[in-house]
Amino acid sequence: MNLIRVLIGRLKHNQLVSHSAVFFIGTIVANVGNYFFHLIMARLLGVTEYGELQSLLSLLIVFGIPFAVINIVIVNYAAPLQAADDQNSLRRLWRWTNIRLLAVGGLFGLLVVAIAAPVSRFLNLSSVWGVMLIGLSGVIALIIMPNRAFLQGTKKFVGLSVNIAIEVAIKLISAGLLVWFGWRLLGAVSGMIIGALFAYAVSFVPLRYLWSKPTEATATGIVSRDLFKYSGPVIVSRLCLTLLYVLDVILAKHFLSPELAGYYGGLSVLGRMGFFLTSPIVAVMFSLGSEHRAATDLKPHHQLVTQTLLLTGLITLAVMISYLVLPKLFIFVLLGAKFYAILPFLWPFALMMINYSLINVLVHSFLSIHKLRFVPILVGGVIAEAAALWLWHDSIATFLWVLNVVMVVVLIGLGIEYWRTRLITLGPTVATSSIEPLT
Repeated sequence: MNLIRVLIGRLKHNQLVSHSAVFFIGTIVANVGNYFFHLIMARLLGVTEYGELQSLLSLLIVFGIPFAVINIVIVNYAAPLQAADDQNSLRRLWRWTNIRLLAVGGLFGLLVVAIAAPVSRFLNLSSVWGVMLIGLSGVIALIIMPNRAFLQGTKKFVGLSVNIAIEVAIKLISAGLLVWFGWRLLGAVSGMIIGALFAYAVSFVPLRYLWSKPTEATATGIVSRDLFKYSGPVIVSRLCLTLLYVLDVILAKHFLSPELAGYYGGLSVLGRMGFFLTSPIVAVMFSLGSEHRAATDLKPHHQLVTQTLLLTGLITLAVMISYLVLPKLFIFVLLGAKFYAILPFLWPFALMMINYSLINVLVHSFLSIHKLRFVPILVGGVIAEAAALWLWHDSIATFLWVLNVVMVVVLIGLGIEYWRTRLITLGPTVATSSIEPLT
């Protein structure tokens, strides 16, 4: 009993565990809602139309690459300011990002209108309106991003979790009703827009302490050349990380038959469960790791990364084993019996996502301390995946073989680079506050 009390006490004082627990609970609630969303849509829309929805959601993830970059950059600069209790600079950065992203959102909307028709043809969609509505959803995701990034960077994980859960709940109710009343695919996407708008309005509430005007005389000038110098490699790395995640679904919709593409869309939802479960842990690690960036001793950072790798590996492995033991149960509960055709592919997809989840941990560990030599490894992985899937795409099994090989190679490359970075940063003479060049 004493050993258990000591263990619980240590876990309570472990920031990764404590913050992850808060964010994990909120994210689990959101992910349960998202899985209910897919469960309802898969049953109401059917295999073919559900495949179209999955391709649109993958397109939204691609559209969201700049938003994810913005999130990473803001968190990376907000976390040290919060640690230093520099509220004035936090206000400046918050105002600067919100004002400019409203303008960028308008330009992004115009871009989506311009590319909607060719994108619809490439994905073999039945209507151009799906792309245009998913683009509008992307605009809202862009303008909500700075608020959520500040909640993460200042470690307000309760507010962040509540905001995400609210969006999912409103999306689930709205989309379900709209599809039920006959809007079909467009109803599903419109429900997403309604949920995002509601969450955007609510996101200002936990940040009300930033509403007051900053005092220019004491500001630190955070919006500087370093921020933009850091943003470039982040854009590239986030683009590659996202493409590794969604390129298969997009190309499956292009190359496979509508029915097979629908099955692949359902497979991707179930197969990524391990990644969904571990993403809040990585988000917390990134926020905490960003506080270590200016430290001369990076031993705590590497301990944090090791803990995150272990937690991520164990959780994703447990998901894969569950799919090996009870695949029919998971398919029936989350997608329905009409998706039983994906049964033999479920555990190989989950295996691939174990490697991708570990890749995600290593990439965010590099980004948190501005070590950027890993970027060419990711670029090479994306090129290899795109080329291989373009050449070999005759079946779902072929897709999974390609993806598993690519993920293993990328993970090995990043692991070697992480070990090299670990040896260097644990040395006696390292300046970790600077941005490491790519070469």
